[in-house]
Amino acid sequence: MKEERKETRESYGKKRLLSIASFAFLAFGCSTLPASRQAVSLQNGALSACVYFLHTDWFTLFAHPAAKIIWAQADKFGHLDLDHPIYGDQGNSGCLFAVNIPPGTYRPILVSYRLFGLRLYYPFKPELEKEMQVKVKQDRFSFAGNLTVYTATEDPAIIAAHIGLRLKRLWWPFRLYSVKPPVDYVHLDQTALSEAESLRVARRFYANTLWSDAIENRLAEIGDPQSPATQGPFWKRRKVQAVSISSFSYIPTKLRWPRKLILGGAEWVEPKDHARIAVQFFEPGMKGYQSQEVLLEKMREAGTLDDAHTLFRVHVSTYAGEGVRYKSFVYPKNDLPGSIADVFVTETWLIPKGPGYYLIHYRALRSYFKKFYPNFKRFVEYLSLERQKPKKKSF
Repeated sequence: MKEERKETRESYGKKRLLSIASFAFLAFGCSTLPASRQAVSLQNGALSACVYFLHTDWFTLFAHPAAKIIWAQADKFGHLDLDHPIYGDQGNSGCLFAVNIPPGTYRPILVSYRLFGLRLYYPFKPELEKEMQVKVKQDRFSFAGNLTVYTATEDPAIIAAHIGLRLKRLWWPFRLYSVKPPVDYVHLDQTALSEAESLRVARRFYANTLWSDAIENRLAEIGDPQSPATQGPFWKRRKVQAVSISSFSYIPTKLRWPRKLILGGAEWVEPKDHARIAVQFFEPGMKGYQSQEVLLEKMREAGTLDDAHTLFRVHVSTYAGEGVRYKSFVYPKNDLPGSIADVFVTETWLIPKGPGYYLIHYRALRSYFKKFYPNFKRFVEYLSLERQKPKKKSF
């Protein structure tokens, strides 16, 4: 009995090595068409991981994002189904996704990237496979982690071999050679912050697909954490503290516009009054409150005849709502014949919360709208629709 188990383990190990070798030189050596981004069945799920390669050579300054990752399903004994690999080659910025995956347990097997005309690959060690093991569930994105692979300094023999392959590729430009660089160490980050960053990449990549709800649901579960905002010189960076106003709080990152309190919230005015940002909260019984149905109808009707008059989905932290963009004309106070009107572009967001709702406005002169729009987007990223509780002082 023991001899049979030993033979099984040995045969499985040989099969695993042969499969990894074939994956590296066949699967990664050939280009494959990515699967559809659209969900085939909501009974399936999705896999995600972010992988970057950083060379420890003195001349390397930037990390190289991975281009493809291979997954294998694991049974209850930990054995991998190497005959049916799953390719994660969708996504960008190093964050790779595989969708329409049947529920089950999966482990990463191999990951690759391109550099100087070669495809370099890294086979996962068994202990790292287990650490990045994920369970895929129905209609859900499962995150394995943010992995950085630090390749070791190459010795002259390896450098010469790589140069030889690159020169060889000049004669056969349509053939992609795969090589395995030596690895010094790896770093794995599986925090909620790294998962949120991966989900934001997935949100952009799978926009307007059936996966959008699964991504938003997972972001809501983990609280959609943001990277802490910092300021000051690079040698003395410090976190920017949040500021609370009535029913919300925000982090004043790069927005240095004067602030004034208005009904239900506050407004920030660009020093030359070319643009404004406002956040207000209304609930039943408050002055200026209108039902959400009435406001949504007004948002659709706002603007001129050449505006779209259509609502689009927006998100603030873990809350979702509707937005609209439209133009308006403002004439001088003393309206004389031939007066020239100022053209403003406004983007309004309505975010429901409980019985009330938030109204977020960005309004700018048409010629300045694009210039200050990044300020608005960054402000919203660090806007929390919860009032930050003051820290208790200890004596």
